[in-house]
Amino acid sequence: MIVNHDNYYDKDSSTFKEMARRSLRENWPSALFVMAVTTLLGTLLGPNTHWIVDIALFLFSGALMLSSVHYFLRLHRNERAEISDLLYGFNQLIPSTLTYLLFLLFILLWTLLLIIPGIIAGLRYAMTFYILNDEPDIKPHQAIKRSSEMMKGHKWNFFKLQLSFIGWYLLGIIAGFITIAALPYVQMNDPYWSGLIIALFTLPVLTYTAAATAAFYENLKAMQQGEQV
Repeated sequence: MIVNHDNYYDKDSSTFKEMARRSLRENWPSALFVMAVTTLLGTLLGPNTHWIVDIALFLFSGALMLSSVHYFLRLHRNERAEISDLLYGFNQLIPSTLTYLLFLLFILLWTLLLIIPGIIAGLRYAMTFYILNDEPDIKPHQAIKRSSEMMKGHKWNFFKLQLSFIGWYLLGIIAGFITIAALPYVQMNDPYWSGLIIALFTLPVLTYTAAATAAFYENLKAMQQGEQV
């Protein structure tokens, strides 16, 4: 097999974002809904939920994360991505939950040293759930180890990709504050409504970021498989 490495090494953040826009072009409604459920469910439910609900949300976080990854990878691969993909992670509930707990533990342990090592750990393990999606039988610690190996030499590029969305996030936050100020019945010191409005304004950016991250993973995976051949 002949691999044109230029197809991989020359891709920068703008290319991944272009690929994300292409995959989202006709799928924005379902993508926004999937992202809202998988990332903003706690915010939507509000701060006064029962502690059992809080525990359930925490335990289901891994399944929701895997569902989100599954959906956006299907989008990128031109497969039929549907809202029903939200259930995918729950079909892998135990592996996704164990992976999520181990993922959090590793990042927490690195963060206890200093903030910077914690950030680097987050970058190192960023591909964990993508690997779990593609290899459902892999053990949690193996998925984390594989992500660490996969990201060697690529953490900076991934960090730059995530950093490139900051302007959009700031724009969403500013638009949220303007909306809060314009609404007569919403006050800045109301944590639920103000948080919900800002979250809704940043939801498209979260969706855009998730699609670009899926493109980054697919490119990285193809590159490394090419190097192994």
